[in-house]
Amino acid sequence: MPIGNSTAGNRHGPISDFESRILAHCLLGCRAEDIAAKLRVDVTSVVATLDKFDVDESSPRGNATGDRRLLELVASTIPDIIFVFDLVSCRNVYSSNRLSTVLGYEPSQEAVDAIGFLKSVVHPEDWSSMIEHLQGIRKDKGATQVSHEYRVIRQDGQYRWILSRKVVFERDGDGYPTLIAGIASDITDRKRLEERFNAEIIQRSADAIQMSQRQEELERANALLAKQASSDGLTGLTNHRVFQELLESEIERCHTMRSPLSVVFLDIDHFKLYNDEFGHPAGDELLRQLGRLMLDVSRDNDVVARYGGEEFAIILPDTTQAGCVGFAERLQTAISAEPWPRRPITVSMGCATWCQHESRADLLDRADDALYVSKRRGRNCYSVAEQPWPKWANEGEWRESA
Repeated sequence: MPIGNSTAGNRHGPISDFESRILAHCLLGCRAEDIAAKLRVDVTSVVATLDKFDVDESSPRGNATGDRRLLELVASTIPDIIFVFDLVSCRNVYSSNRLSTVLGYEPSQEAVDAIGFLKSVVHPEDWSSMIEHLQGIRKDKGATQVSHEYRVIRQDGQYRWILSRKVVFERDGDGYPTLIAGIASDITDRKRLEERFNAEIIQRSADAIQMSQRQEELERANALLAKQASSDGLTGLTNHRVFQELLESEIERCHTMRSPLSVVFLDIDHFKLYNDEFGHPAGDELLRQLGRLMLDVSRDNDVVARYGGEEFAIILPDTTQAGCVGFAERLQTAISAEPWPRRPITVSMGCATWCQHESRADLLDRADDALYVSKRRGRNCYSVAEQPWPKWANEGEWRESA
């Protein structure tokens, strides 16, 4: 370590030029409050320690032993390691005695100053990042203050986390850092708390994800149960119970909004003969195919339901009698054009348009009566129910399609 004379009149006695600059840079160049904030120590303890260091003012300057004693005395009041590191030779120039507390043993000064000492104590997994960190400082003209976290291995094989905060102490002629000084703090307890906190966060996140997944599974299961409860098991259409509930709700809405509403009943002609000829599985497939076709012809807000057996019912919201007739004609055309797997089929339909103050049961009875009118007329047609009150549809007798 280079030794030089301190300036005359230094009240703390003989201090080498090099270590004077370390103290000036790390301690004496700051206000007492700043020192306390940076080093987390009570300034009065540092001052008290210096006052106890009795040095003869008349003794010769440049006493290296006294210099190191003063530096160590000041460093002993600080709970962290004070160090100076040579970036050119990659070795410690100085480390305070607190190093032994961290490592669990007291290395000799020669060992600390050796080039390979740093590598011998840094955790192998952190060595490459340490070299990268130091080389980054060496190559950065603008570097002033830097910090780095790494692990050191104790004599008992355990490791401690270190936070190293450094300032550039000297530069070469081109302005690149050559010497850094700083404080190394043992942050193992903090890191362990962070690890436990992060582990808890990860666990809570995993629990939240698992809970979310379970919630999604539950929602899917509930949606499936709701669909199964509201859908016909064979065709997937709305079932009879839900059809009745939706029609009641739609009638209440129409009564309030004074909007039109129509219903269509549909029955497959001679379905029993179809089953007898081709078998019940073929009949089931026919029901499914007809259900899909009705959904294709219907609007998104229409309700297509399997009413029972080969009979279907359709709710047509906001639809007048003329609109209901148009729907029946479109559906009849689509059924005629559909490529049925075994033979063409025909259907009979009954159309009814709701009148104000009419009950659900009365509306369905009129649609059902119209359906049987179509069957009596020879099937493969639609009939429109007579309107008891001329509210939303034209008055008239039964109308049949050819």
